[in-house]
Order: sequence, then C-alpha cells, then structure tokens
Amino acid sequence: MVQAQLLKRLGDNKHRVTVVQSALTRPELDGGTSDFVCAQNRPGWSGLKQRNGLDPQVDTLETITVPTTTIDSWLGPDEEVRFIKLDLEGGEFDALNGGIRALQTGPLVVMECGYQGSADLYGYCAEEFIQFFADQGFTVLDFFGLPFDRQAWASPDLWYIWAAPTGSDVLAQLRSRLPKWLAEYECIAEPEANSAK
Repeated sequence: MVQAQLLKRLGDNKHRVTVVQSALTRPELDGGTSDFVCAQNRPGWSGLKQRNGLDPQVDTLETITVPTTTIDSWLGPDEEVRFIKLDLEGGEFDALNGGIRALQTGPLVVMECGYQGSADLYGYCAEEFIQFFADQGFTVLDFFGLPFDRQAWASPDLWYIWAAPTGSDVLAQLRSRLPKWLAEYECIAEPEANSAK
C-alpha cells in the first residue's frame, strides 16, 4: 500500500526511483528482520522503535516484521554517492553506521536529528554521534549552517542537520549556498506564519 502511494505521488518521475522495501539499520542487523511499529493515524511517526509521544490509547499502532538492510549492502561496492537524506524517526544514526563505505565517497548528508530522544531510544549518546562524524572526516552543521557540537546537541532548535566531508568542495558549496536557501525558505515560511495570525 505504501509503495503504491509513493509511486502515485512520484507520477512521471517514478522511473528515477527504486523502492526498497527494507528498513535501514546498522551492520550487525543487515540481512535480518526487525519489528517495525506502524502508527496508522500518524504514519510519519512509524519506525523501528516506538517513538516517545505515541500513545497506544490514542494512536492506532501495529507492529509488523520487516527485512533489514544497510546503505552499503544495498548500494554495492563501487557506487559513488553524492547525496544522502535520512528521516527515519530516530534510526538515522544506525543507518549511517551501515553506510560507512557510502560516506567515504564524500556525499552531502542532510538528516533529521532527534537529539537525546533518539539517542535514548536507539542506545547511543551525543559523544558517539559527534565522534562518528569526526571519524568519517565530516563537518556537521546545524540547519542554519552553524557548527554542530555538544552545545548544539544540548539546545536543539530544528530537527535537521547537514554533514559534508571536511575541506571538500561539497562543504564549501553548502556553506556558500545555505544563506540563499534559508532566505528563500524565510520568504516561503513568512506568509504561512502571517496567515496563521
């Protein structure tokens, strides 16, 4: 059902997309299966773990079994990745741990970051998260392009972060283009905010 809805939304662009019906995870779970909590009335809250804020008294929850894979297993050994976008309701860090080889090709990464809530749910800490990117040679920025560090982790503003190889053209382009993107976003967001008044 979800695949059919996705392909319908893609319309004429569906030939450019491959739908893989597996959950991205860390390497030790590759090729297995996992429980997946479907929030029927809030599908955007579905994931490998039941998110805080979902209430079985109010939300219609169904746990299904899904196959698991990693970014690296799915891609193959010689593929170059230019862009990774993750919004996995807390599972982003596990998915990136399964994508070390993909990260070595130097992509731009944009991902949701649930900060301590996701860390608690998936069993890691801020230091592991920040060190992971350092170990891969990546610079991490918050949504506005400011350095993402322990202090940023402690005071979450927005749920998205950027990451790119330190010293790379990808990072330089991100830093040069981000102010324009944010200005365009503000122009879009401002009328919405004004109409809500």
